[in-house]
Amino acid sequence: MLQWAKDSEGVAVVMYMLCSSTMLVANKIAVSMFPAQNLLLILQLGSSAAVVGGLGRAGWLDVDALEAGKLRRYWAVVAVFLLNIYTNMMALKSSNVETVIVFRSVTTVVVALGDSATLRGPSGLPSLPVMASLLSIVAFAWAFVAAERAEGMQVTSLFWPLLYVAAQSLDCLYIKHVVSTVHMTSWGRSYYNNLLAIAPLLVPWALSPSESVESLSASGALSSLAFAAVLLSCILGLCISVTAFHCRGMVSATSYSLIGNMNKVLTVLINRSVTSHHSTAWGAACLVGCLLSGYAYTAVQPSAAPSTKTEGKKSKAA
Repeated sequence: MLQWAKDSEGVAVVMYMLCSSTMLVANKIAVSMFPAQNLLLILQLGSSAAVVGGLGRAGWLDVDALEAGKLRRYWAVVAVFLLNIYTNMMALKSSNVETVIVFRSVTTVVVALGDSATLRGPSGLPSLPVMASLLSIVAFAWAFVAAERAEGMQVTSLFWPLLYVAAQSLDCLYIKHVVSTVHMTSWGRSYYNNLLAIAPLLVPWALSPSESVESLSASGALSSLAFAAVLLSCILGLCISVTAFHCRGMVSATSYSLIGNMNKVLTVLINRSVTSHHSTAWGAACLVGCLLSGYAYTAVQPSAAPSTKTEGKKSKAA
């Protein structure tokens, strides 16, 4: 039963979506109660690395040991990972959540162009339904920006969302390649990713006066409720760091991008419930159009050829 769950593409997708959706809620609460993004990321990454590394040394988990060869190949993955986190953070600061999610939908188009295994049909060229669904995403995204610009959105506020599209696309394509070519366990990838990502975050944290203990204490961010929120986000961070890598290895890069896109719906609902900084009604309709176009793309994309791992079994779409 456990082996079936480990090898099942459907289970991998469901577990990742469950963790990712819950993580979005937990991070929303944690950041609002503990407004120190760099320190929060350090705590999440550090706790995950410590737990996975400790259980690995105890022999309870199959964790790859730190090796010079793997470290040399993995530094680029960590750089892309941090670029993704940073641009996402800056995009959220310069625009509303809906804008970030719409641009996240555009990532599907960019990744699809690079993920030829899922984009091309039997003739070797993109099929008409595939191209129609991808163009629909672009059209709805364009309409969203036009609607928000009419309500006063500044062009400069689109700078970070555009960089986020580039970073997320690189993340989906490059890390998918590393997962396919570097032989490591899911726990090993989680350990490497979390551990190596800590050091670069120490610099902005140390240089940020608002993230000092004195500033956080003065703002009430060191309360017991804030501690509980941070602890919950750290636990979920450990879960998602493993399920994300496992899901990456089971589905195509484009399908992984679409799965992540759908996980943002819950963030929109929370944002509209707890804040007043959100898109217009027409912008929200365009956002729904982007997500529906993403679902349509999932339905019409050709099934990828079965891998050697699942040879003889029918490939299933995410």
